[in-house]
Amino acid sequence: SYFFPNKKKVRAFEEAFAPSLGVVDAVSCSSGTAALKIALKSLGVGPGDEVITQAHTFVATVEAIVDCGATPVIAEIDESLNMDPEDLRRKWTRHTKAILPVHMLGVACRMDPILEFAMNAKVKVVEDTAQACHGTYKGWRLGTVGDFGCFSFSYSKILTTGEGGMVVARDPLLLKRARSYADHGHDFDPTVASRGQDTHARPGFNYRMGAFQAAVGLAQLQKLPESIVRHKMNKDTLKALLYSSVNGQFRYLPDPDGDIGDAVCFFLETEQQAQNVARRLFEKDGIMLKNLPDALNWHSAENWHHLIGMQAMNLKRSGKLLRRSIALQVCHNWTDADIQRVARCVHAAIKETS
Repeated sequence: SYFFPNKKKVRAFEEAFAPSLGVVDAVSCSSGTAALKIALKSLGVGPGDEVITQAHTFVATVEAIVDCGATPVIAEIDESLNMDPEDLRRKWTRHTKAILPVHMLGVACRMDPILEFAMNAKVKVVEDTAQACHGTYKGWRLGTVGDFGCFSFSYSKILTTGEGGMVVARDPLLLKRARSYADHGHDFDPTVASRGQDTHARPGFNYRMGAFQAAVGLAQLQKLPESIVRHKMNKDTLKALLYSSVNGQFRYLPDPDGDIGDAVCFFLETEQQAQNVARRLFEKDGIMLKNLPDALNWHSAENWHHLIGMQAMNLKRSGKLLRRSIALQVCHNWTDADIQRVARCVHAAIKETS
């Protein structure tokens, strides 16, 4: 007995999403932030533990760590704009309970060295896949490479349910814990007659997904493969048009084939030029960027001293990379004329600010 009254759509969404990743099952939840906390709590993360994540992420990643009572430890990023495995090694201590790499803006982290280090250090890996649903790393769906994968379906994601999230795990026991924690600690005992008679062995909370969100998710999931194909095509076209203007200084892609085409990211010579280009594109052309460099208050850990438990940070390398970055949002429904217009505007903005 699954004890999911009036939630057939939710279960149907889980049963459709899991095989799309090549896994047996998945646990739905109310948001990507909830997914991260569910995964961490399922691993027993709590006070006294440290969780290593990266300087470039959305604040929710660190909020989930803090909300578990653990201490967030921030690793630098490299030119992939994701976790630098070398700095990960430097940040490990005997208190490290988990590693939380984040696949930002549709691009995979360098998972091979991260997983190798985690195995040697005997710590678990939770992938924050909020911005890279159905991306891959060397043939593996992102979210299935580590021990846990966490997904967001908020309005800005490539698969959206308005709000919502999903958790997958390699170990069925961990996924069982996740399902229990997301639903008030229910054991889902198959030997009892009703949900009201179910047992409870551990604390939980209400992070359940609603049936409406699940119905939207089922419809969006069918469109996702075609959407990613269009995103990737449009991204490749825009990158080719911009190559000369940015001197080929594009973000490093650990696995170009696995990129979902969410954004075109490149580096300019100075932080001031990046700010000027961002301002010019918005004010003159109405082109909004995808967080870089204009939303770093919410996407760079160097700005989060307001969060309880944050340690003193020296993230100069990450800060400089992010402040020199431009992230252009890619849309699946762009026409060739749309792509040409964006390229012309970026050319002009870079020329005027050089």
